[in-house]
Amino acid sequence: MRSFIIFWILLFIISMHTMPRTLETLQHSPIDSFRLIRIVSMAVTAIWIMYPLFGLRYIELTFRPPLFYLFLYVILAFASLINSPMKALTLWKSIEILVDIGLSATITVIFLNRGAKKFLTINTIFLCSMITIMEIEALIVPDLAFRWYNEGIFRMQLGGVLPSMNPSIFGYIAAVAGTMSLASLLYAERMQKLLYSFFFVSSTIGTILSHSRTAMVAFVVAIMFVLVINRKIFIALIVLLLSILTIFIIPQTKLYWMRQQDLDIIRSMTGRIPFWPLVLQTSKESPIYGYGFYAAQRFMFNSDTTDNFFLDIFIGLGFLGVFVMTVLLISVWRSIIIITLNALKSRNRLYMEIASKLLGMLIVSSIVGLTTRGFSIHSESFMVFITIVVSIVIMKYGVVDDTEEEPLTQDESLIAQENPTKV
Repeated sequence: MRSFIIFWILLFIISMHTMPRTLETLQHSPIDSFRLIRIVSMAVTAIWIMYPLFGLRYIELTFRPPLFYLFLYVILAFASLINSPMKALTLWKSIEILVDIGLSATITVIFLNRGAKKFLTINTIFLCSMITIMEIEALIVPDLAFRWYNEGIFRMQLGGVLPSMNPSIFGYIAAVAGTMSLASLLYAERMQKLLYSFFFVSSTIGTILSHSRTAMVAFVVAIMFVLVINRKIFIALIVLLLSILTIFIIPQTKLYWMRQQDLDIIRSMTGRIPFWPLVLQTSKESPIYGYGFYAAQRFMFNSDTTDNFFLDIFIGLGFLGVFVMTVLLISVWRSIIIITLNALKSRNRLYMEIASKLLGMLIVSSIVGLTTRGFSIHSESFMVFITIVVSIVIMKYGVVDDTEEEPLTQDESLIAQENPTKV
């Protein structure tokens, strides 16, 4: 078990270290030292999971939703090699996701008898720890940790040193970590409350320092939903009021929010909206199959993303890719809504903590996808999303958690039997 968790965390860390390159650099030197580390890590992971993956239960899980929809997505990615202008790049990016899914199936089976809470707790502690480490880096080497886009604090955006991330993605990960730590905090006991309180504060600071407006909005919306489903309505209203005051009323925080930009730039999502029609216009010649998974935006726009989740998929995999991803998202949203409703009916602390984390994570992922590539390729965002998918599969086909660690009371046991959380 531990070895597979180590590989999971290793791939997560590597996916966080993003070093975007121009098309010229990519063509001249396709494999630099970091890419070599990434390739070796993927290869070792693939070899390590190969034997257990071909066990009957492991393969079976791959053909059950929502993992099955991800598998279809990978098939489309491989099929897009036919139209890809950079076939080696498309092949590699497709293999990355295939390895992710194989590792996810293996992890799922490991936690079927251990429960979703343990898996989510590991990811909560890992993500919050990474955010804290990157903030410590910012204190030690601020010139490397912050991205400077203009003079003054209003254009500083935290992205970290190692791993080095795009500030918008760092804000997204910090928002996810903050939401997960809040859900843990609501149900923590004794000393655990101090740990998760620290993690929540650290993640909140990280979200703010990322200077990503989308991440900050997603964070506020997610924690409000988490508070509401846990009947913390008054606190949720306070969070909403503070957010409104911060953005529209208090001059200093309003300046920070606007990042020295006028309202027209903000309404255009920092220039994204005017660019998107060009993407759609360029995609006219191959709207069904796309132009090649990931290679399309690299070749056509010399960029690793169009700054929109669905546009990245559309330009690479066409309407077929968008359809499969839409079905996947509907399946995931439906599963989490059912998990949440069942948790609300049972009022079981264990179910509520799991439901709160999954709902918060998905809300953040859905909102941030509006202005980033989201989980369209192997990335930190994909690892977050696949964490949600694995947790859903565990909830559907495994135990909710190890009852020896958190035994249910007699009343809770009766309620759980009457209202199972199976999706």
